[in-house]
Amino acid sequence: MVAPSLPGYAFSGPTTAAGWNVRRIAEAWAVLMAGLGYGRYGAQGGDWGSMVSRHLADVDRDHVCAVHVNMWTSRLTGEPGEMEGLTERELGIVRAVARGLSNEAISKELWVAEQTVKFHLTNIYRKLGVTNRTEAARYAFEQGLVEPEPDSALTH
Repeated sequence: MVAPSLPGYAFSGPTTAAGWNVRRIAEAWAVLMAGLGYGRYGAQGGDWGSMVSRHLADVDRDHVCAVHVNMWTSRLTGEPGEMEGLTERELGIVRAVARGLSNEAISKELWVAEQTVKFHLTNIYRKLGVTNRTEAARYAFEQGLVEPEPDSALTH
């Protein structure tokens, strides 16, 4: 049994580079399992690990024979009223994310702590059934919560 911990959590030290999302973690775990000599293996995950395990099955499909998850996430359907569960503050944060702002920039814009932004993002992801800020931003554009800005490179 191999039980790696998520980078930055539990028994792992802090990460030194940005971009450690669930996909990158899954890719790292695939490298780990290959390095340990596993030609075929199953993956199990709960909470964040459930998302990593599902990505692992995708990035290492030739070696992952089974996946078990304790938490399943769903996708939004785009039906009217789906966004009604978001508070005004959460809608503001989704709009800021869709504009490409970092957590730090959002916290300064809203005069709240960066940790408060992270807390709201966790709730937003859960309510929208998405796993990251890119998916939340895409949904905001699809639902007309923000208008795409014209690309200056394309207009000249």
